[in-house]
Amino acid sequence: MKKLRSERVKGNDERGDSFEIFSGKAEIICEGSPAYTLNLLTLGGIKVRNVKTDNDKTRFTLTEAELPQAEKILTENGREYTVTGVRGPKRGIREFFRRYALIAGVLISCALVYIYSTLVAEVEIRGLENVSESTVAEAVSEYVETPRLFAYPDLESIEKAVLGCDGVAYAKVVREGKRIIIEVVEELPEQEITDTQSPIPLLARESGTITRVVTLRGTAAVDCGDEVKAGDVLIAPYVEAGENAPVPVRAMGIVEARVTRTEQLEYADEASFTARAATDIEARKNEFCASLADYEIFAGSSFSVKKLDKSITISIYYEVITRIS
Repeated sequence: MKKLRSERVKGNDERGDSFEIFSGKAEIICEGSPAYTLNLLTLGGIKVRNVKTDNDKTRFTLTEAELPQAEKILTENGREYTVTGVRGPKRGIREFFRRYALIAGVLISCALVYIYSTLVAEVEIRGLENVSESTVAEAVSEYVETPRLFAYPDLESIEKAVLGCDGVAYAKVVREGKRIIIEVVEELPEQEITDTQSPIPLLARESGTITRVVTLRGTAAVDCGDEVKAGDVLIAPYVEAGENAPVPVRAMGIVEARVTRTEQLEYADEASFTARAATDIEARKNEFCASLADYEIFAGSSFSVKKLDKSITISIYYEVITRIS
């Protein structure tokens, strides 16, 4: 019976050694009495191996699984120690999986970035004013769909389709990330061609007193202070050429005048006139000033009152300096 028990213990030790081979090893250097240190660990159930002593320093190894318990025993008993290394298959396997998990994560990230780069989420059309956006969108719908992954649209075909739309003079198609951007330049609208060569005079559009004359082409027919009527010639269609005959040109220039514009207010009776006239005149004056163009200057106002039977009429005269050419 005693011999059998000894064989069983031996079998347990062999299994323990086999387990320790795969559990990894840790190496510790501890300060202080080697005997005291080893006794502490042995009493704590720690199996110490490869013991080497150097004066008051003890170097030994133990299994990685026993390392936390050993550190606890040494710390509680005030021993100074250093863990110089931990190695073994178990830690190697953990490092292997940690390393390759990182590589796998990088590969997955690269794959997602690539997939995202193939996404076409929207088509943006720029530069449209007169051409309908729906017309251009319908023209390019044959070549690009949104949203779509793994999309590689033919940008040249999209450009040709846009150029085929009525009113489009130029088109440029680029891809920026997940967007297809279509830059469009529309055709210029038809414009009336103005004849600038025929000898035509510059005529007054309104009656008034001339305040400024700038002749760009032709010969001025009026001076500042002259009274003119609508239709009068302001700049004649010729230029003097010394002793030679005048040269005919199309007259051009800027002529400003002080003009009078009139507005009337009517009241059914004297009571309504008395109650509202002053307020109405001021309100109409403010409205008139607000309606003036940028190049027009308000120069003052006056009014007259005329009574007809029971009704009363007010005529308001606004003085404005404006262009009449």
